[in-house]
Amino acid sequence: MSLHPDRGEEVLDLLLDRYKVDRKSRLGRFLLGRAQREIAIKIEPTRLLTWDYSDRMQGAASASAETR
Repeated sequence: MSLHPDRGEEVLDLLLDRYKVDRKSRLGRFLLGRAQREIAIKIEPTRLLTWDYSDRMQGAASASAETR
């Protein structure tokens, strides 16, 4: 994990776009009013795990369609 105080406003702007927050809304104004105090946090995973349930879920989509 690392902290990036110089990128806080930039990341906030990206998040507002991503989650479609209107900058003129109450929430948008609140967040932007504090933008200079924001800090970006970068999280780097040390390992990734995945699970494959495809065998277990075989036929689940067709079975659920039949019950409708």
